[in-house]
Amino acid sequence: MTAPFNCFSDLQSSVSALSRPPNLGVVVYLLRQATVQFLVAYNLHKHHLRKLDSLGSLSSDELKQVSFRERKSL
Repeated sequence: MTAPFNCFSDLQSSVSALSRPPNLGVVVYLLRQATVQFLVAYNLHKHHLRKLDSLGSLSSDELKQVSFRERKSL
């Protein structure tokens, strides 16, 4: 997710160098980038919520397996 921020800073520096305000294309481009980043974060959040909700239906043995896998991945 760092690539869009680098692109934004490059674009921002080139826009600020101009004496006139940015054209509509630049504004639309930045809005699209922000929308994409928001949707990625929102979908990840929904995924984590579904995962959290499903933890309540697991048995104690299944929870132990999940926690063991999580510790192993760290």
